[in-house]
Amino acid sequence: MASDQEVGKRCLSNDGYFGTVRFIGQVPPTKGEWLGVEWDDPSRGKHSGTHDGIEYFRCRIPNSGSFVRPDKVSLGLDFVQVITERYTYSIDSTGENVLERVSTKDVLLIAGKETQSELKELVNVDLSLTLLSTSGVPQGILNTCPNIRCLNLSSTLISSWNEVALICSQLHLLTTIDLSSNRMTTPTDPLSLLDSLKNVTHLIINKMGLEWNDLRLILQMMANLKQLVASNNNICCLGNGGDSKDAFPESIEEICLDYNKINNWLEVIKLRHLPKLNALFLRSNQLINIEPINKGDFFSLISLVLNDNPFESWCSVDAVASIENLRKLRLIKSPIFKDESELDARLLVIARVPQITYINGCQIYKKERENAEMFYIKKYFPEWIKAKKSGGEACFLSNHKQYKRLSEIHGLPEEESIAKESPFAPTIKDRLLNLTILDVASSKTIKRKLPETMTVQELKSLCMRFFKVKTINQKLYYRSHELRQF
Repeated sequence: MASDQEVGKRCLSNDGYFGTVRFIGQVPPTKGEWLGVEWDDPSRGKHSGTHDGIEYFRCRIPNSGSFVRPDKVSLGLDFVQVITERYTYSIDSTGENVLERVSTKDVLLIAGKETQSELKELVNVDLSLTLLSTSGVPQGILNTCPNIRCLNLSSTLISSWNEVALICSQLHLLTTIDLSSNRMTTPTDPLSLLDSLKNVTHLIINKMGLEWNDLRLILQMMANLKQLVASNNNICCLGNGGDSKDAFPESIEEICLDYNKINNWLEVIKLRHLPKLNALFLRSNQLINIEPINKGDFFSLISLVLNDNPFESWCSVDAVASIENLRKLRLIKSPIFKDESELDARLLVIARVPQITYINGCQIYKKERENAEMFYIKKYFPEWIKAKKSGGEACFLSNHKQYKRLSEIHGLPEEESIAKESPFAPTIKDRLLNLTILDVASSKTIKRKLPETMTVQELKSLCMRFFKVKTINQKLYYRSHELRQF
């Protein structure tokens, strides 16, 4: 029989659905004990906790609850039980004793030791998708597996941060913990858990239904946090005041808020004074513009990801150019690219953001930057001429902040040349890559000019024709004269 202490605990149904126990007791006119469960997947529910006009519990999402018998769900196991079940003892093909994770068989190889001793050797542990719910007896984890440094507890039955703190307090070497896809109550006194979580530097809390207030309380427990990954939550703001510096620890170096609901750059700007922040991920939020960024803001930022945001104008790209030390930018799947080819969009971003050395994961070499800048000059040259004739130069330059600088470097085309093919735009010929292809086995080489859009499979087919080597047997390597030789 379940006790009232189980209310608020996580559970897993026999058919694989996660939920939270909201009620334990009888539901007349039926006999016997029932559990009222709010399911993570609302489609599993049948009602909102009310039966025959009586409210037994409430659900955050309407119709996400139902009543089930206690034997239809599991309420969890303690840490030592779970790790012992998941990591077991066996013999490999060579006759050696192997400690293995049951599903992967690749964790650790140790000969001639007892299982308990082998568990003490574990460093990277994955207990995701298990019935883990509690830390267990005092010091049980410390005595069983004290050397864990990286711990995955995603999709378990842990229901509170207090339980997480009890686990972490026994793992003195733990630095990385993944708690994704859990539904957990935030502590009433987060500062009381500071000591237990002081060694955690990398925290992953994806898909937990978190809002800003939840995240704020979590951050109060993480004094030495360096990397925060909080994707797929319900975060739409980053503080109630004008700055989030006090909410985030000064040690923070990387923040990932992909797939949230941030729709205003004024929320992002609250992170501008974090002294060590070098990577910021904002993929698939709801940002429509980036406000002008002041000199010195985001001073340590090197990498920025803005993919799949509904930016309305290129002014947002121009604003990014104000982040002085930015070197890596990812920006695709935005409405501002709807009239551009993939290649032209790349060139325009390169021209508008002069300090970056990587765009969408690919390095920008000197020749490509030159082509991009000249393409940019020519593309907007008719607009520039029109602005000059109508007295709208200031308006034009406010929308094209790099245009004057780039035209001083490369010059402007003649007006007459616009009707013809201009040397300022990378033509199809300009976009061909000069490649020397070497077959290492035969030492034969061929030289070809190939389009940048050629796929790897197409290149392999070309090599098969020239070198008579089947594509399945080919391994392609690329060496650039611009790369430093080792």
